[in-house]
Amino acid sequence: MEPVGQFTQYCAFPRVGVSITFPMYTGMQLIGTTIVGALFFGCWQMAEAKMIGIIAIILIIIGVCMTAFHEKTNHISPHNFRVGVLLSVFGSFGFIACNSLPKIPSASGWEMLLPLSLGMLFSAGAISLSTSSIRQQHPFWNVTVFRNLLTGIMFGLAQCGYFFSMEANGLSTGFVLSQMCVIISTFGGIVFLHEHKTHHELLLTILGLFLVLSGGIMISFIC
Repeated sequence: MEPVGQFTQYCAFPRVGVSITFPMYTGMQLIGTTIVGALFFGCWQMAEAKMIGIIAIILIIIGVCMTAFHEKTNHISPHNFRVGVLLSVFGSFGFIACNSLPKIPSASGWEMLLPLSLGMLFSAGAISLSTSSIRQQHPFWNVTVFRNLLTGIMFGLAQCGYFFSMEANGLSTGFVLSQMCVIISTFGGIVFLHEHKTHHELLLTILGLFLVLSGGIMISFIC
C-alpha cells in the first residue's frame, strides 16, 4: 500500500505543488490513523480522550483546508487542483493502511522491516513497469533513477525509525512524531522549488500548518 500512496503523491506534486500536496497528505493521514487507532487499538477509552480527539480532528481539517487554499490569481488551474485533491484522498488510504497494519501483529521493528521492504520493492517495480510501458520508457536504466537512489535510502531509514518509534510510543504518538516533517516539506517547496504563493496564501499556509501540528500533538497525548 505504501507504493500506491507514494505514486499518487508524486502524481499530485506537478499539479498542485509540494507545499499544498504534502500538508493534505499529512492531515488526512493524521485523521485516518487516529480513527484506526481509536476503533481497533483501544484509543479514546475515556470521555476526555474522545473530546480531545474530536477537537484535534477538527483542527486538522481546518488546517488542511487553509494550506490547500489558493486564490484565482494563482497559476494552479481548477482542473489540476481537483485532480490533486482526489489523488491526495485516494493515496492517503494507502499510507494509512501502511501505517496501521504493522501494528496488528505483535512484532518488533526488525520483524516488520523485511516484509514491508519486499512489498514495496515488488509493488514499486510493478507500478514502474506498467506506467513506463505505456510511455515506452525504460524505468530502471536512466539517470533520474540513479539520482533518486539516495532519496530512497533516506526514506528507508526514516521508515525504519518510524517502526521503532511506533513500537516504543504507540501507533498514534509514533505516527504524529513522524509527520513533523510536514513543516520542512511545505516550506522546502516554497523556498527551494520556488512554488509561488500570494501573501494571503502564505499566511493561511503558516496558520494551517500550526493547526495541523497542534491537532497532531493533541492526538499524541490520548493514545
